[in-house]
Amino acid sequence: MKSVIKQSNGSLTRGKLANPFSHLPMSERLKKRKSVDLRDNHVVIEDNDGFVKVKPIDKTKTF
Repeated sequence: MKSVIKQSNGSLTRGKLANPFSHLPMSERLKKRKSVDLRDNHVVIEDNDGFVKVKPIDKTKTF
C-alpha cells in the first residue's frame, strides 16, 4: 500500500488567505473574467438618497 504524502507550497499567511489571486496581475484577472472596460466608457448616475451608480455605455467593450 502506497502512502500519499502532500508537500506544502509554503505557509498559508493571512495575506494569501485574504487574496488567493495575488500572484496574478490585475490585467490578467480582468481579461480572464471578460470584465467591462469602464475607462472612457461610463456614465455616473446620482440618486437622491446619496448613492451613486456607474453604468457602462457599451457593455461589449471588454479587456
